[in-house]
Amino acid sequence: MKNTIILSITLLVIISFSCTGQIKRKISSNVIKPDSITLNLYNDTINNIIFSPKKVICYTLNPMADSNKDNDTIGIFVIKDKVGKLHKSYYSILQFLMHSKSNYDLESPFIFKCPFAPYVAFEFIKGREKAIVYIAFNCKEWGIYHNNKLVKYKYDCYELLIDYLVPLLPEDKYIQTLQKDL
Repeated sequence: MKNTIILSITLLVIISFSCTGQIKRKISSNVIKPDSITLNLYNDTINNIIFSPKKVICYTLNPMADSNKDNDTIGIFVIKDKVGKLHKSYYSILQFLMHSKSNYDLESPFIFKCPFAPYVAFEFIKGREKAIVYIAFNCKEWGIYHNNKLVKYKYDCYELLIDYLVPLLPEDKYIQTLQKDL
């Protein structure tokens, strides 16, 4: 119950702070379309997969594990746990966060001072195409992995991402710790 309330409040905050009439129309359609800035960040194929997938699966990762051993991987990182397939109402929140330029830190220089160590991965699947969205909390970056290429950007929605993940991973000690530190 508490997790549902947190997710509802998060959605209301997101919508109230960043929704214009145009964005409301985008959300009410079947496909969330990225704004003009984020359209240019990723290629058309990636945008098509992420913003109109047929299926989305969530995983937690062990980013420091060796992906060359007999570990199951998602893209280039080792899977800690398969959370499972997400309902559209849940992954659309992540799409909404990714579609808006206000959630990207495009002003900071792209000097990454810490290793990219994602803790959560979302596998967006459309037909035979896949794009993986990695979320790293250590450097506040997300990455998109497609066709053996990783593109990373700094995000500016740390608290929203934590609040988004709490109901999805309610027993996860790392996410709980991040939430307590907010």
